[in-house]
Amino acid sequence: LVGGVIGTAASVLEPWLEAGSSKPESPEREALLAALNGVFGDHLARSDNPLALPMELRPAESTQASTRSSLSPSASGHGARWLILVHGLCMNDRQWHRGGHDHGRELARAHGFRPVYLRYNTGLSVADNGAQFAETLEAFLQRHGRAEDEVVILGHSLGGLVARSAAGQARARRYRWAGQL
Repeated sequence: LVGGVIGTAASVLEPWLEAGSSKPESPEREALLAALNGVFGDHLARSDNPLALPMELRPAESTQASTRSSLSPSASGHGARWLILVHGLCMNDRQWHRGGHDHGRELARAHGFRPVYLRYNTGLSVADNGAQFAETLEAFLQRHGRAEDEVVILGHSLGGLVARSAAGQARARRYRWAGQL
């Protein structure tokens, strides 16, 4: 019954919510998609629904225009200070921005961090999201980081549980970033 209701609702909303649709990405659209994933994300993922959010690390909006320079290793020889922001249940990476205030950008300015926002399907289990986050962060730092970099993770609510799971799994798998945390 739940699957049928989700399928019907998703088929009505899908053209409006799909990333490749003619509808522009808006904070409202992204919030609705995050809420759907928070409530029905496991079903969306199991059924290969295009509304299921993939996990991805995204640079701060303020640096997206210059992603290469902001994500490339420091030329000074000093390690970067990465701040990974992990949102809570039914939320998304854009919700670290409130009323013109970007928490990641403000922490970057005050403490010298490079903010990167995790977007993920909050309807999946903490363990599954933790494993995927550990792997995603390892790949990200292999591309953009250095051995001397520092990694700080700031998790809100469910994001803290996912971060804790990721850290444990990274240690067990001997991922490099576990020693940089």
